[in-house]
Amino acid sequence: MICSEYINRLGVFAELRDIREDLRKEVEALIDITKTWLYQEGKQEGIQKWIQEGTRRGIKEGTREALLLDIRTKFSKVPGLIRKEIEGIEDVNRLRILKSEVVKSRTLKEFERKLRSLRR
Repeated sequence: MICSEYINRLGVFAELRDIREDLRKEVEALIDITKTWLYQEGKQEGIQKWIQEGTRRGIKEGTREALLLDIRTKFSKVPGLIRKEIEGIEDVNRLRILKSEVVKSRTLKEFERKLRSLRR
């Protein structure tokens, strides 16, 4: 059995016995796990995933807000149903398409038809 299996089994045992926190303190008294290469590598991977997710979320939210602002600017209002539908869109490309459709649409009803047609 390799070392990682022993460590995993020890963790399961500690959890079952409700002594996981005690085990963690004992291990930390022996070594500073934050200085190990495994910890550092995992930390870097976590940071990269956090940055990527934050960037994707930021782009999506920014595009959504810009789309709603475009609608409000062009048509002086954003009806609740349109806002709700736009807030439910997760695809950034679809939000970008809708943003260009606001510019092309002459009326709010025309934009609403394009919004519905893109739903399919």
